[in-house]
Amino acid sequence: MLHIKHRPYGIDITKDCKRGEGIGEDSSCRDWKRGVAYAGNFAVIGVIVTIWAPIKEIATFLAFMTCFTPLSPLITNPISGIICETLGWPYVYYSHAGACAILFTLWYLCYQDKPENHKLVSLKEIELIHKDKKAEHKQIDSYVPYWEICKNPLILATWLSALANFGCIIFIILYSPTYFRNVLKFKITHSGFLSAIPSILNIVGKVISGYASDKIQINERFKMIIGNSIALVPPSILFFILGYIEDPMTSFWLTVTMQFILGMNCGGFYKCATLISKQYSHFVISIIQFMKCLVLLAAPGLMSIFVVDDTSREQWKNVFFVLGIFLIISNLLFCLLVNDKPGSFTKITKHKESYIQVPQESDKNGI
Repeated sequence: MLHIKHRPYGIDITKDCKRGEGIGEDSSCRDWKRGVAYAGNFAVIGVIVTIWAPIKEIATFLAFMTCFTPLSPLITNPISGIICETLGWPYVYYSHAGACAILFTLWYLCYQDKPENHKLVSLKEIELIHKDKKAEHKQIDSYVPYWEICKNPLILATWLSALANFGCIIFIILYSPTYFRNVLKFKITHSGFLSAIPSILNIVGKVISGYASDKIQINERFKMIIGNSIALVPPSILFFILGYIEDPMTSFWLTVTMQFILGMNCGGFYKCATLISKQYSHFVISIIQFMKCLVLLAAPGLMSIFVVDDTSREQWKNVFFVLGIFLIISNLLFCLLVNDKPGSFTKITKHKESYIQVPQESDKNGI
């Protein structure tokens, strides 16, 4: 969905079924359009969390709205397999195009930029949504101080934690079937089934961490340190251990545990990005989501550097060590810099045709 003025639009309808095996210029164009549509979701998450989520439910909103990465293949892969075997490949594309059209129509009919403009939202719900929010949360315009945001140390540490976390999550999604099959010697059919379990538990971890972060009543900064450390440190330790485990089932359950814990990221860098960026959280969270795209490019490169023979446990061990070290370093930087106060760039706003910096309200207690 392409996000313009907070209302996404656009439907991805592929033409592969009409092109047979040809994948020339048309395929590149379609991939570009799919990328634009996918990227639109990134900013939408930030906008909805900022405008629609109550302050005390930000992490829960983030948990449900960021489940699409592990959830989508769990839905589309088995359905595509059934359709392909029964109706043929063209209908796989037709069905996905139809689903896009239906979901887009529902979104267009249901979504409003502001809660007070939605006819199904009561006054009581509007009061709940806006409780403890400041003007910046309610007013988002087209201006974003990109450079000021991008040079903020805490924002950079938040993005680094996201890159490390997503790097490990997507690495497991992409390469766990290969590791299960070629190193642990699971059968191909078992590898496919077993590789779906970590993705399911990743979603469970997201929901648990988001709900716990919102409900536990302690200092917000301390909560974010705990939340980020839980999502990054235990998986790093498990990566170090995984390279030395030879028993197939033990290795499998270590992988499942890692994916579950990695999913518990909504109380850490995700929540921090929203709290410190306020009216500009749509941009900050869009970059967090963009990290997934970077990882899709970086993961094959990492594999090509360290793993020449994908049946060699020793070569896989090198990749596990790199990922484990990356998780520890990124979490350490985050914990040293994190706070729950709005960043200095949130003082920058648009005034008529010029951009000026205005004094920020006293915020001794944070958000």
